[in-house]
Amino acid sequence: MNKQIDRKVQNLKAVKESKIEKGLRRIVVDAGGACAKFESPGMPDRLCFLPGGRLYLVETKRPTGKLRLFQQVAHRGLKRLGFDVRTIYNEQELKQFENEISAV
Repeated sequence: MNKQIDRKVQNLKAVKESKIEKGLRRIVVDAGGACAKFESPGMPDRLCFLPGGRLYLVETKRPTGKLRLFQQVAHRGLKRLGFDVRTIYNEQELKQFENEISAV
């Protein structure tokens, strides 16, 4: 039993943030949008522009990743301003995001 758990943990660690980010880009482009890389300390990784003037600010993390304190503070501030800020950690959350943006 412990070996199975150890393997699952190792598999999670093997998933790279770039794989999650690539999946996000694919989903947004397939929905007719654009996904721009944004580099500013604390701010989400991606600006996702979708038809109908929808904007999502998305931070991607590997399944075992965590938001740093300064990221948490920045994201809370953006949410207070009314922006839709997401953090996506895995393929299941990518699928949920895909379902949500395609339902609109």
